Amino acid sequence: MAQRTCPYCKERIRKGAVVCRYCRRDLPDPPSPSVRWPYLVLSVMGVLAAVAVLSLGTGYYQERLRWTEEEGGWEEPPGT
Repeated sequence: MAQRTCPYCKERIRKGAVVCRYCRRDLPDPPSPSVRWPYLVLSVMGVLAAVAVLSLGTGYYQERLRWTEEEGGWEEPPGT
């Protein structure tokens, strides 16, 4: 069972308690959970997207080089 400490008498009480069972004082609302996780998820997704774009770009560039080497290199079209 999750517990927290009463800010007045320092006894261990249930996490969802509204009144301390030892000193009978009203307890302040428990702190809300951190809202940082969406930013962490978005950051990880952004990094993964950047890695995917770089990987695809590098793969395309390497394939393009291989293709031009097989064809004998890039030549200018006649008449330009």
